[in-house]
Amino acid sequence: MQENYREFQVGNWVVYRPEGNYCTIKYLSPVLILEGALQTYTCTVEQIGKIQITVDKLQVCGFDIQYPKFIKKFNHKICVVLVFSTSGFYRLFKNDEEFCVVQFIHQVQNAYYEITGEFLRGNLFGVREG
Repeated sequence: MQENYREFQVGNWVVYRPEGNYCTIKYLSPVLILEGALQTYTCTVEQIGKIQITVDKLQVCGFDIQYPKFIKKFNHKICVVLVFSTSGFYRLFKNDEEFCVVQFIHQVQNAYYEITGEFLRGNLFGVREG
């Protein structure tokens, strides 16, 4: 199955596969550039991987745990909620309305940006895929 890399945006967290390091996408065009904790990588889309959603990664991004729900309040009017599932596909809500289904951290980041107009902050630097 071919991966869909068109869904990536500047600021998304990804894995630089050759080293297993988490990085942030700094540029998509004209070249793909990733910024890690200690190094910057110029690479191709085949060298990046998607990061699975886990409890600890959501916590790093500021979500509060009310398992199986993970909640991040943007302001007094907007709340982003991710509902955990054993299927590996998670429902993401804006307030009480289902917004989309996500599987990877960059999808959570993109949905959060669509909902709030702000980037989802978090620091995965120094973390490596296990």
